[in-house]
Amino acid sequence: MAEYATAQRAKLLDYFLSHADEVLTVGQVARDLSADGVSVSAVYRNISEMEKKGLLKRLAGEGSHETHYQFTGSDECRSHLHFSCKECGRICHVDDSVTKMLVDSMAANGNFLMDVSKTVLYGVCANCSKTNGREKK
Repeated sequence: MAEYATAQRAKLLDYFLSHADEVLTVGQVARDLSADGVSVSAVYRNISEMEKKGLLKRLAGEGSHETHYQFTGSDECRSHLHFSCKECGRICHVDDSVTKMLVDSMAANGNFLMDVSKTVLYGVCANCSKTNGREKK
């Protein structure tokens, strides 16, 4: 089936580009874009297509059944592991050297080839650790 460049798809892509460092639910995206004339069904349909193309990463919502998405449309983003804070939900790139070390270690010791474009590490960021009085381990 042919893919058509629609105004709703362009608005959705622009939205994700401007929220690239955020983790968003379909509901959040649909609410934010409703004033721009983007329908909920268009959000669902296009998010599904964007995920298939590797432009979005699907993440399990901590403590809920809601799915979250993060824009990963850039080559830089697809070549990094990501860290997701279970407290604040912030997602960040894992440093290149750390990514390489983990990938190499898994390949050598675990005989496992890691797909960094789909891998997310979960924990608590330093900011939330300080806020919650946790010690860095």
